[in-house]
Amino acid sequence: MSEVWNGIAELVRSAGLELFDIEVPRPGPGGVLRVYIAQPEGAPDKAIHHTHCVAVTHKLLDWQDLERLVPGNCNIEVSSPGINRKLTRPEHFKGAQGEHVKLKLRQAIDGEYTWRGKLESFDGQTVKLSVEGKAEPLVVPTENVSQARVDFQF
Repeated sequence: MSEVWNGIAELVRSAGLELFDIEVPRPGPGGVLRVYIAQPEGAPDKAIHHTHCVAVTHKLLDWQDLERLVPGNCNIEVSSPGINRKLTRPEHFKGAQGEHVKLKLRQAIDGEYTWRGKLESFDGQTVKLSVEGKAEPLVVPTENVSQARVDFQF
């Protein structure tokens, strides 16, 4: 997986963008390689445009290692991570500090498997959420988080 990540990250960087995340399909026909891209830190325009997705798609289609690293006849999707982006890597959690997030847990805390709140901090071992109605922040060990994403409030 790291060879796939590193190769795709280099292709994305060559387009002037950053790799946010990837979803690699299981081997076999009909899968979808999903590549999520973002603007680099400090970019004046944070938006991902159609032209960015097209440029990265062309680079992936021209990449000679693609078939070796992602076997099978798969489709390719390139997009931004979206407004309710998944948080799967430590840098995602750090980048989402101060934002409203939704956590799904493997083991319940106070009888609940799903928690929403403001991501106060992330230290690599725990996620600290400020939850409405709770006097103290909710501290969740990262190994108890089965799924996390930004929970944008409209």
